[in-house]
Amino acid sequence: MKRVYTASGLPEAYLLKDYLESQGIDVVVFNEHSAGAVGEIPTTEVLPQLWVRHVDQYARARQLAQQFELREVVDGSRTCTRCDQESPTTFEFCWNCGQYFDQY
Repeated sequence: MKRVYTASGLPEAYLLKDYLESQGIDVVVFNEHSAGAVGEIPTTEVLPQLWVRHVDQYARARQLAQQFELREVVDGSRTCTRCDQESPTTFEFCWNCGQYFDQY
């Protein structure tokens, strides 16, 4: 296993985890329950981390994580190619059927 990303919080960690998994990369979130240790342990050590299970997936995971960091938030909506329902562009998955919007 190898650390690929340190998130600013759990929501960011799980958004990226879901995205990486949709791209076929097997990842694990560490430090999910460590927020209570802030103050006793340095903050940088308790932030959620994403680790790839298979080192051969590290380079691709790192590339996708960098794209994730650089993404632009666009106002408006988009239509799902699977169920034809509209979702806000800020959604990464269709609200109706769960189809991933390939936006990166």
